Amino acid sequence: MFVKEANLKVLVVIVLYNESLLESKTYNTLLCDSIDYDEIFIYDNSPVKQEVPSLSKKYQYIHYPDNPGLSKVYNEAANYAATKGIDWLLLLDQDTSFPKGAWSSYLQAVEKFPYIKMFTPRHIIKSGRFISPVPYIYRFACSKTFVPIGIASFKKFIPINSGMLVNVQAFIEVGGYNEAVTLDFSDTQFVERFTSKYKEFYILDCICSQDFSAETTNFTSLLNRFEIFCKCARNCQKNRLVDKIQYFLVVLKRTISLSVKCKKVVFLRYFFKYYL
Repeated sequence: MFVKEANLKVLVVIVLYNESLLESKTYNTLLCDSIDYDEIFIYDNSPVKQEVPSLSKKYQYIHYPDNPGLSKVYNEAANYAATKGIDWLLLLDQDTSFPKGAWSSYLQAVEKFPYIKMFTPRHIIKSGRFISPVPYIYRFACSKTFVPIGIASFKKFIPINSGMLVNVQAFIEVGGYNEAVTLDFSDTQFVERFTSKYKEFYILDCICSQDFSAETTNFTSLLNRFEIFCKCARNCQKNRLVDKIQYFLVVLKRTISLSVKCKKVVFLRYFFKYYL
């Protein structure tokens, strides 16, 4: 959708999977707030096409039953925005709950810091810990009990995808998302590209509640997500030997953790099959 407040031209994109637009937390807490938009882009990666209800504004619904993931649709949206002269891209998933007045935080920050090319909210999970933006140490995300607001260095904090407001020209300039990395690590891979040109971003005075896949206890869901996790890690760009070692350790740690949690050796088999 195009947002016209404060003279900003923003293309907002929401990605759905096996959930209707009107059921998604993101739509109900942000897109139904006070944002004045002209058009909404709905990317649906579900196997079965859904019926989109009549909305009060114009929208585009794009169905990808083969589920190409987040990176492809974010790149596609950015390229569209560039051809239309749209300045900003707001990236959303379906699982983020935004507080009231969240969009005002974006508008105020963009107006105050016009030289910053990326703005992101803070994300908290049920445990009360922040999962974004957080430090990454040897590619291990370190959840925090406190995340400051304001201008931050990518060397100290890395944000996740949902809620990221990024300048379209900067997005295109750094090469966009790595489409081989469909879900897990897609944000960190993009940030690595982004830092080749830009060293800082802005953390908004806005706290979102995030559904966290690692919190599920369903064995089938955990196994399916682990397969995706392994494939994404394998496809990450690794320019140095240290990168390969770090990704190996991250995936190995997840393998051991899930094996102990579920008391199953199948995760070890998946590690060899889908990562090595």
